[in-house]
Amino acid sequence: MDSGNGPIALSVEEQSLPQNTPMMKHLILLCLASIVLGACSPENKKEGGHPNGMSRVEGHMSEHGKDGPWSFWNKEGQLTAQGVYKDGKAVGQWTFWHKNGQKLREGKFESGSKEGLWMEWRESGQLLYEGKYEGKDRVGHWTAWYSNGQIQLGGEYKDGKKWGLWTSWHENGQKESETEFKDGVEVRRTEF
Repeated sequence: MDSGNGPIALSVEEQSLPQNTPMMKHLILLCLASIVLGACSPENKKEGGHPNGMSRVEGHMSEHGKDGPWSFWNKEGQLTAQGVYKDGKAVGQWTFWHKNGQKLREGKFESGSKEGLWMEWRESGQLLYEGKYEGKDRVGHWTAWYSNGQIQLGGEYKDGKKWGLWTSWHENGQKESETEFKDGVEVRRTEF
């Protein structure tokens, strides 16, 4: 009986099975063929654990690196990130979580770079910011919120740099300032 603390003890019947039966040869050949073809190769699936025995990563590998769905956990066993890799690069929808299980961040990757709408939330579940990426650059309209739900800041990015009019508000909802940017450089600021 397996106690989980070492090698499995075989019963007398299992230990005395003949090793050269036709069935045993068939099973060995089948397993070898599967490994050669990669169908059940231990190298294809990667798992890793924390020292406490909790799983920390699970996914598949190909000759090009990480491939297919991947999941990551913290040492407490809570899911922290989940998404897909293709040829070693993050692709498609990815989701990240806070330690308390609330969604932290979500967005898409293309060939390892953020692409399209990305959103981030506080541990409370309230939206912190949202905006778009093209490659590694922030583009288009971005908005950030205070923890009370009031808009904190909003404006445009162009080629990863602040551009045009950015407006900021106090936590009570009153306008704080308007700042004009050109190519990421502040050119005018008005305080209210």
